[in-house]
Amino acid sequence: MGNSDGGGCVGLVIIIGVVAYIIELLVKLLSKVFVAAISIVGILLLAMCLVGAVIGVFYAFKSFFAAVMEVSDDRKALFSKPQYTRLTLPRTADGKFEFYEDISRASYFNGGMLKDIGSILKKTFSNSVKRLRIFGSNISDSSGLFGKTFSIIKNVFSIISLLVFGMVVSAVLSVMIVVSSVIILIFYRIFFFAVLSAEKASFSAKKITNRCDFCKAEYDLPVYFCPKCGIPHRYLRPSKFGIFYRTCVCLEKLPVTAGGKCADGKKRSQLTAACPKCGKSDRSSETRPLGIPLIGGVNAGKTTFKTAFLYSFLNDEATKLGLTIKLNDKAMENEFEEIRSCFIGKRMVTETRPGKEYDVTSFNFVIEHEKLSVPRLMHIYDMPGEVFEQSNAQESLKHFTFSEGVIFVIDPYTLQSIISSESDLGGMRVGKMDFNTLVEVFCETLEKLPNMPREGKKYAIPVAICINKVDTPSLRNRIGMPAARKLMNAKPEVYSDSYDTMDMLCREFLSANGKSNAVTLLDQNFKYVHFFACSATGSIPKGPVRFVPEQVLAAVYWITARSDSQLAPLLGTDVPHDIDESTRKRLSQNRSDYFEIIENSLVH
Repeated sequence: MGNSDGGGCVGLVIIIGVVAYIIELLVKLLSKVFVAAISIVGILLLAMCLVGAVIGVFYAFKSFFAAVMEVSDDRKALFSKPQYTRLTLPRTADGKFEFYEDISRASYFNGGMLKDIGSILKKTFSNSVKRLRIFGSNISDSSGLFGKTFSIIKNVFSIISLLVFGMVVSAVLSVMIVVSSVIILIFYRIFFFAVLSAEKASFSAKKITNRCDFCKAEYDLPVYFCPKCGIPHRYLRPSKFGIFYRTCVCLEKLPVTAGGKCADGKKRSQLTAACPKCGKSDRSSETRPLGIPLIGGVNAGKTTFKTAFLYSFLNDEATKLGLTIKLNDKAMENEFEEIRSCFIGKRMVTETRPGKEYDVTSFNFVIEHEKLSVPRLMHIYDMPGEVFEQSNAQESLKHFTFSEGVIFVIDPYTLQSIISSESDLGGMRVGKMDFNTLVEVFCETLEKLPNMPREGKKYAIPVAICINKVDTPSLRNRIGMPAARKLMNAKPEVYSDSYDTMDMLCREFLSANGKSNAVTLLDQNFKYVHFFACSATGSIPKGPVRFVPEQVLAAVYWITARSDSQLAPLLGTDVPHDIDESTRKRLSQNRSDYFEIIENSLVH
């Protein structure tokens, strides 16, 4: 009995051990199977994520590039055709073309780029939404249990992939393109301002401005006209329409910097241009202007002086000095031919008369030389004497505010002592208005002009007082170069410069003839005053005769040289200079020499 009970217990233990062992084996097996299953599921999920990512990224890029191509095609279509043709160009109420700046679209980097970015982002989102709808419609289109099940799994998976991965990629692409665009626009703006600043700095350093021959206005840039459609461009410089070039409404590319060229090789300065104030033709062509008005009373000889200077300088002196002279158009060429006819004695000089629209005439020419950074455009303004005496020019005399200097031509025969000493004046017309009065009129005229430059309390504009018609030996020996040389020979320690000496002689001559008030008034109101004696014809004209001018270049050279340091050394050595204070003081202390050496010798 006992043995059988002991054997039964042992058997039970063995059975339990076997069962436990089997359970342990099953647990281990199930653990391995579970781990394997988990791994397989993880791998499957990872694969699904990768596939989903690929699907999402693919459709995101597809939507993005489709949007880019669509926007690009729209932009190409927009820029490939002109905004207007010549026949459809908008016009103002008076029939003139509208300005380009008022009707044209800005360049791509000034509005178009940001607009395209917005369009790309919108179209990318729109394309993604369309793709989601396609996936949704594919589910309902399938048939059969297996097909339906597979379609649901595939399309739902694609929808989830596009929503999760596609939208993330789209968002990243959107951020990247926005950030890149902002960076590009920042650098574009910096580059734009650098180019514009360089253009303006170059113009400022070279003193390039434009001056209208007609209304006498000064301005930075003229209105340029497109050579293809004729539309006016008000501001042909780097702007929102382009940095180096701008595309006209007719698709013609126009340069917006001095160095740029059109398709036909023309520079900006060679385009047809007009004054922005009055609309008349502009001849400046990006040059540095030199303006010198000739003023004086009726019959002072201003036009004769102008004729003598222009022919002497343009025909003779410029060639000797190695300067290249160009006349801008046929009108200037025709006028110079008239000047030539007068100079060589074919006909008499006709006096300048007030015009219908403008009173002040202008003769201009271009001076070129390899040592000049930019060509010079010299304007010689001629104002009718009656206009000056009455101070009522239609142009308001505003060209005085920017002129480099004024040549004040006076007639010595308005002095009673001079006209009474000459018995034969031939056909020479003589001025009537007193010099004292003329100077007062001049000062009153400038007082009315706004923005007249000053240095301290005095006007900064240089004034050359030219005593004209020094045609007789009597006048030459009083104030001309023979008189100056006489003083220089008599007192070389005092009189070392012929033009300084001439200045003193002219001052004393006028003072001795009752015009000291005018001399004093000039010195009180103007910082720079220089007196000259000259003869435009070389003799008292008794009819058409060839000019033999004396000292007509001096006054123009003095004004030109003191205002243009590059041109000054190219004018030769016989150029007057400003009289310094020590020299003026020395000459003033010896003013009695005029009477003791000059006048006394003439009396005896």
